[in-house]
Amino acid sequence: MKFEIRDPYARSLGVEISEKTDTGLTTVTPMDDTVCNIYAIGHGGFVYSVGHITAALAAQVCLGRQTVVVDVSSQYLCALRQPTAVTEAVLVRAGRELAVYRTYIRDARGALCCVQTVTLKTVQYPEAPVTTVQPTIFPAAPDTPPEPVTGLAYPRMSPHFATRCHIYNLGPNGDGMHYGVELYPELCNLYGALHGGVVYTLCDVAAGGHAAFLLEKRPMTVSSSIHFLRSARNGPIYAQSRLLRDGKQLLFCAVDLTDSADEPVATAEFVLQSVQFDPVFPPDRGSQRGPFGQVG
Repeated sequence: MKFEIRDPYARSLGVEISEKTDTGLTTVTPMDDTVCNIYAIGHGGFVYSVGHITAALAAQVCLGRQTVVVDVSSQYLCALRQPTAVTEAVLVRAGRELAVYRTYIRDARGALCCVQTVTLKTVQYPEAPVTTVQPTIFPAAPDTPPEPVTGLAYPRMSPHFATRCHIYNLGPNGDGMHYGVELYPELCNLYGALHGGVVYTLCDVAAGGHAAFLLEKRPMTVSSSIHFLRSARNGPIYAQSRLLRDGKQLLFCAVDLTDSADEPVATAEFVLQSVQFDPVFPPDRGSQRGPFGQVG
């Protein structure tokens, strides 16, 4: 169906509405290698993003509400594979200020890959013009000495979908991993803040990086929850991982996000499972390899 999607991040992903009911809708999003993870399947941040976007679109198109997402829980059931992600948003309940949608993210064959519960708050924010960004995070120089724990020099652009989101690995910090992202226009929402899908992707990458670089595991997200505390307008936005529990099969990790003024942006928790999938890498850019060969 014809509906102009104006959200910059949703447009950059190519999200399109395919069906609409009185209270919900379905979107279709194309997939290619740039939205995949190190195992060549849909990145957890991409999977999350299409659900987040579809729920917000449903509130806008079907309920006539301008909203922001405040809370999301996600259950990952199986791998999301190319060529498309098909996402259905079903209204659970709608109050005066809050609306709750359940999203079902499937592959092109109809396999259910992820289920989310998305809580949205009605707002009246003005739209913000797209602005240019003066980056402050740059890749490490070729002669930068490697960090002793991981054997990599930082900052380093993270691979795959994280590259598309301009996410940098800033290296170990205290007992966790530190990551950052700039507020590029295509990563923002209509209100000039970093899009919630990118905020989540930054958290997902930080949790996965903690497992890979500090614990030498090959992680995949099983479930997650994220709570948005404020709009992310003062870039760069930083993520710091914290290990909650390292079990025999599952890893529990928390991630805290702050802006450049050290104000809290979001907090997230992840349950990760260590897998034995073979990693797939982008073309070698002469970078050093970390645990299991991943690029920092």
